[in-house]
Amino acid sequence: HSKAGNGKTFIVLDMALHIASGKSDWFGSKVRNGFVVYLAGEGHSGLSSRMKAWDENFKPENKVNFLMSRYGTDLDTAYGLALVSHSIRKLPEKPVLIVVDTLHRFLSGDENSSQDANKMLKNCEELTKEFGCAVLFVHHTGNDADKQGRARGSSAWRGAVETDISIQRKDDNGPISIHLTKSKNMEMLKPIAVELKKVVVADWLDED
Repeated sequence: HSKAGNGKTFIVLDMALHIASGKSDWFGSKVRNGFVVYLAGEGHSGLSSRMKAWDENFKPENKVNFLMSRYGTDLDTAYGLALVSHSIRKLPEKPVLIVVDTLHRFLSGDENSSQDANKMLKNCEELTKEFGCAVLFVHHTGNDADKQGRARGSSAWRGAVETDISIQRKDDNGPISIHLTKSKNMEMLKPIAVELKKVVVADWLDED
C-alpha cells in the first residue's frame, strides 16, 4: 500500500513480471516462478506501456506467463467471485499469483466497513483455496499525515493479510522505499531503496 503517485503499481508490476518471466531474483529475494493473473480495474493503457518498457529493459529469455484482465468486477459479491473463478478455470494453467489493482476498484461496498472488507477477504480466500495461489492487493494509504504508513480503510484489511508492504516516497523525484510492515510467516526484512528508471520505447514515439 502507499499514497497515490508513490510508485506502488510500478513495484507490484515489476514483482509480478519477475514471477511470470522466470527471473530467479527480485531485490535479493528468491522468486517462485509461475503464471500470474493481473486483475486491473483501471489504467490499462498505462500498464501496457509500463510492461513494454519492462520488457525492453529486462529482455526476458523466457515466455512471460502473464495475463491482464480487460476490466474489473466487485470481488465482495458472489457474482464477482464467480466471474473471476470461472474466467481463471478456463485458462490453460493455474496461477501462482492473482494481483488485484486496486482494491478500491474491485469493492462495491465501503472500504471503511469491516463487514464489507471481510466479504471481499473471504471471497479472495476462496480464490487462494481453489487455485492454490497467493492474492496480492494494491491499496492506498490514508490521507492524513499520521496514516501515510497504514493501509486506508478498515483495520480488517491489515488484520487478515499475511504480509503487508508499504511503498513510501518523500518526493516525486526521490527514491522509493519498500518496507515490510507485517509478516506472519517469516522474519521482518530491512527496507529496500529503489529508483524508477526511464526507458525509451522507440516504437511508441513519434515526431512530437
